[in-house]
Amino acid sequence: MSDLVLARKVYFCCAYEDDRLQGHNYCLEAFFAGPLNAKSGLVVNLSDIDPLLKEVVEELDHKHLNHDVEFFKALPPKEVGLKSLLQFCGEKLQLLLPPDCPARLVQLRLTQGEDLSADLRLDSGADF
Repeated sequence: MSDLVLARKVYFCCAYEDDRLQGHNYCLEAFFAGPLNAKSGLVVNLSDIDPLLKEVVEELDHKHLNHDVEFFKALPPKEVGLKSLLQFCGEKLQLLLPPDCPARLVQLRLTQGEDLSADLRLDSGADF
């Protein structure tokens, strides 16, 4: 039997500076793959995943990334954007996922506003 993929979204907003101050609304979508649990009918329990996703974006929500978040303080301003936000979210979520999680994180999608998004596809056990 093939794996089922479940996606869960969480929303946040933040600002950063490159040449000018920019603030955006974001949607982080995390995709988890795994076999369907015959007992629960789920790939992974959403009540286990939701707090992890909220913890990831809590550090970003309503923050000025260049000033308030250590990860971004170390980056040159021109490197703060979708790619670095995806990297931050992926690293943090991978650290938070318990080793016994029945599903694996296979992809992250970050949407900025209504018309711009980027995907980060992960292999099983990928490093960031």
